[in-house]
Amino acid sequence: MRVAFEIALHTGCRIRETGIPMTCVDFKEGKITFPSPKGGEDRAFSIPMPEALRPLLQELAEQKRNFTLDFPFQPSRRWQQFFIKMEMPHLCFHCLRVTFVNRLRRAGVPREVAMRLVNHSSEIVHEIYQRETVNDLVRWKDALVFPS
Repeated sequence: MRVAFEIALHTGCRIRETGIPMTCVDFKEGKITFPSPKGGEDRAFSIPMPEALRPLLQELAEQKRNFTLDFPFQPSRRWQQFFIKMEMPHLCFHCLRVTFVNRLRRAGVPREVAMRLVNHSSEIVHEIYQRETVNDLVRWKDALVFPS
């Protein structure tokens, strides 16, 4: 579970995409290829390897793993059970993807770049992931000036 969490936290990928074939991790070029994302192999994509993931991926490579992880039976269900046990039943693994997209936006990453990083082909889908909190809105609270 830790490996799936770390990969999703730093890439915004979906739960099934966290099981990356180690042959798709290129340390020399510093990139990760997701060969079978949602939509199938025709939607395969690569991203630059986040430096925060490099030690974990190197550890897995040294262990001679074929994949970054082996999925348990019903991985989404296992995560649901975990969150219920942690008394956070409102969360799911996909929340990491939403969080990643929002962190990119807050960091000022251009929409086109963010969409490419998470493999969104539609701006409409990408916008659904963006959730502004009150803190996100603070800098705009006095954007309008009215005559006195």
